[in-house]
Amino acid sequence: EEEEEKEEDREGLADEPLLAFLSGDDEQAAHGGGVAGRRRFDRQLDSTDAARAGLPASTTGCLEAHLDSAFREGRLLAGAELLTPKGAADAEKRLFSSAVAAAKKEAADGSALPPTPTHLMPALLVWLAPRCAALVQRAAARERRALFVRERRPVWRHVWAWLHGQAAAPRLVSPARATRLSGTLRTAAEPARLRAAYELAQATAAEAAEALLAVVSDAGAATSVRRTAAYGLSAASCVSAAQCERLLFLAAGSDGAEGGAEGVEPCSLPPTALRDASLPPSPDAASGATDPILGVALEEPSRWLSASLLRASEGFDAELLLAAADPAAEIRYLAAIVLARATRLADSEAVPCLERALAVPAAQLACQGWGASLDSPPPPPSARLVALEAFGARCAAAGSGPPRLLARTLAHAWADAGTRAVAARALAQLSARPAVSAGLSSDEEVGGEVVGALAAALSGDADRYVRGYAADALVSLLVHGGSDAARAALEAAFGDLGTVAVLQGQDQGLADARARCRSLCARRWCPLTTPLSPF
Repeated sequence: EEEEEKEEDREGLADEPLLAFLSGDDEQAAHGGGVAGRRRFDRQLDSTDAARAGLPASTTGCLEAHLDSAFREGRLLAGAELLTPKGAADAEKRLFSSAVAAAKKEAADGSALPPTPTHLMPALLVWLAPRCAALVQRAAARERRALFVRERRPVWRHVWAWLHGQAAAPRLVSPARATRLSGTLRTAAEPARLRAAYELAQATAAEAAEALLAVVSDAGAATSVRRTAAYGLSAASCVSAAQCERLLFLAAGSDGAEGGAEGVEPCSLPPTALRDASLPPSPDAASGATDPILGVALEEPSRWLSASLLRASEGFDAELLLAAADPAAEIRYLAAIVLARATRLADSEAVPCLERALAVPAAQLACQGWGASLDSPPPPPSARLVALEAFGARCAAAGSGPPRLLARTLAHAWADAGTRAVAARALAQLSARPAVSAGLSSDEEVGGEVVGALAAALSGDADRYVRGYAADALVSLLVHGGSDAARAALEAAFGDLGTVAVLQGQDQGLADARARCRSLCARRWCPLTTPLSPF
């Protein structure tokens, strides 16, 4: 571990000129902190030239060489906390005293410095002080850049691998280091917490995922701490769907920190609740002004539900910026996010858990309350919305259930505008997959229901986001599946302007190219990328 940290420091040192350039330190970038760059910078520090002050050039040159050597070799600055005001002030004093002592020694030896007249000593000290301060500032900037890179390198490593359609390479982390990283995850500032979370995520040891789960499920931790741990859990290599599901159905009032995620039993639903019963009722069967996904009573479904109203109802902020009044509800929400976004979880593992989050009809949520009949309460409204959104990315091979659920949600008479937008966007993602579009086009029952909901949204929905996503989905159904119903809906919306013919393409090669573009536009990453050709 120490060797790895040293190697990272060496990498940061090699990148120092580029990092200096990006941070605006042009002198450091151009000269690498050498004498030439510092001399030019020195003239900007002090308008009084050494010659005008009567200082011998040999004296100032020797002092410059001494300061430059101290800067490059790190002596006199080693161990100093340069990023704190007190540490920087102490380092300036140390540099100044060292330079003065070196000047006196050289003058006494007579080997390099001529004797400096007593009346020139004040000018020499005035010349020396700002240069010591400038060197400390430059060393602090270098240390600040190195710290910036060190804290974010695991995050960048994960993002770089994700852009290639891959997972970051696993790394060995000892149990002792996992314990230290877990402590950092709970107590440090956010940049250090992010580094710890992603280091644990890329670890191969099961203890690393357990450490992340323990922090996410800790009801006594701050929202920002749980949020950072959830970021790491989404990238973790050893997390399982069962572990996340235990948090998704965390009982209200339970202490998730005690015993970690293992102390919470998953909710057991009857098998019939997962498919047909989980579908929201169709518009003509709507009974009451209740959103089918959020389970919240609405006054005007054409508008997006107020974020403050939802926050007050749920007991936490879905943006994870404010402290949670109900930590258990926030933990269930974070579990839904991990299930929806975890790169290492297979769709076949995550989708059943997400379906269970939507299994109970909204009317039962609003009128009876899930907790009255089951051991665990339902996931909060925002968690159910995350599960609905995840259908677009994870349910390409899940059969006809998810498209039908999304279509019925989109067409529901009391679906909130935000819920409808999420459903339409998920349908646009699903229909961008050629296999899904072809399957819907060949299935008259389910495909007809999906196209009908999209056509109705395109022609009559009051929300422009819903209309835009509906048009996107219909175009994919037309291009990939050749759906006549999708063509009719688009022609009815756009008129006889040749738009649909252009979208479909008269030339087969053009049609294939457009189909490929439609396939790629809604994917989380391009399937054609390789480690040598990033997205």
